[in-house]
Amino acid sequence: MAMSRQTSVELFTRGLVNVFKEQWKVVVWLKPGHNNADHNDPIAAHKIILAARSKVFKSMFESDEIKTWTVNETITISDLKRLVLSS
Repeated sequence: MAMSRQTSVELFTRGLVNVFKEQWKVVVWLKPGHNNADHNDPIAAHKIILAARSKVFKSMFESDEIKTWTVNETITISDLKRLVLSS
């Protein structure tokens, strides 16, 4: 039985998924603030991915205040539910 060969895109995607699952090099934590008392744990995130997906995050991360962060900070987004943040 021949093994199927994975394409470069498939290998990259699998590696990217593993990096996220392992929370490797997390640089920011997102915390839902919309009445999520039972599920209020922060969600690990990467600035570059957030900025690529959202102009709002891109603008936020370009601000002088955030550029000077020296540790992984937590951003609370009060009007979003956890389900929206984690998707």
